[in-house]
Amino acid sequence: MSVFRFKHFSIDQSEVAMKVGTDGVLLGAWAEVSNKASRILDVGAGSGLICLQMAQRYPTTQVLGVERDQAAASAALANISNSSFSDRIAILEDDFVSWYPNCEERFGAVVSNPPFFDESPKDEHDARHLARHSAYLPLDTLVKGAARLLVVDGSFSVILPYERATDLQRITASHGLELKRYCMVKGRFDTPVRRVLFDFVKTSAPIIAHREELVIELDRNVYTEEYRELTAPFYLNF
Repeated sequence: MSVFRFKHFSIDQSEVAMKVGTDGVLLGAWAEVSNKASRILDVGAGSGLICLQMAQRYPTTQVLGVERDQAAASAALANISNSSFSDRIAILEDDFVSWYPNCEERFGAVVSNPPFFDESPKDEHDARHLARHSAYLPLDTLVKGAARLLVVDGSFSVILPYERATDLQRITASHGLELKRYCMVKGRFDTPVRRVLFDFVKTSAPIIAHREELVIELDRNVYTEEYRELTAPFYLNF
């Protein structure tokens, strides 16, 4: 499907390696941003999905997406231009790793659906594989950059495979980010946790984290009420 249609925007992904997926939609629907936040940063914006979700959910904010891949950045620009949120979203084609140390802007929230494959690239010309390969955005670099760019009490929201959850919590602890809430995501009730959603806060005050659990399906293409409620502002059929 080259064009993925949501209730309030569409994503043309015909030229993009990473297509619209459940992970991105979940993060864009679940991440909690303070009403005081005036600017949101999306690291690894891809085709613009999460930027558009953030703009839809938080109508007083400005959103900046940073994307290193030229084709994805171009697609994001086109998707945003064709939406009703174009006046509040900007896309920067740049590598976050080299961009953030010199960035003087500060953000009320940082969101990211980062690459998570750790094995060596099988094909350096395979755009989809490269888009998912963590060597191009190491987890510790993402956390360090987010912590630097956030205002005090700003939030950092991310989705990762369950296997990376411990690594993330170890890294965030060393950068002044306290876990506020997290959500264990399962495909079905009888399957293992496969993803974890996290909301961190930049603060020196201790926080007792709130644990949530989300199950996506009861059966194939039969979705739980919780999943439908969470994603209903976006999916056409919910």
